[in-house]
Amino acid sequence: MRKGFTLIEVMLVILIVGVIGVIAVPKISFAILKTKEKSNIANLSSIREALRLYYADNSTYPTDDLSSLYPKYISKILELDIPNSFHPKTASVRTSNSVSDITDSGMWGYINISSSADFGYVFIDCTHTDLSGKRYCDY
Repeated sequence: MRKGFTLIEVMLVILIVGVIGVIAVPKISFAILKTKEKSNIANLSSIREALRLYYADNSTYPTDDLSSLYPKYISKILELDIPNSFHPKTASVRTSNSVSDITDSGMWGYINISSSADFGYVFIDCTHTDLSGKRYCDY
């Protein structure tokens, strides 16, 4: 008598693995996107906290591209990885005059003009929406 699997047994295993894959892959993909969103929010909070500390020490916000924050207030500008967009991962900062100056660059946005009413505000310069429908620039 020969040992081995029958064709029906092999097909049954392939079917079960396929069903598990069809169920698991979308859930895993959603979890990865959600994790990226939460990471971006946490990174934004860290940059804002570094700005608060800078302000507490200097009584003003930086007028550069946030490079004066490191290494004292933050080790580096944290990476921004916007899911469901065509923006590449970046740690770049785009300076602008006001929060209404959204260009969808996919970078961090920072208002570095001291005469602006929004001076010292940092945001995500992206008009794409997250999984709940909120625009990233509105965080």
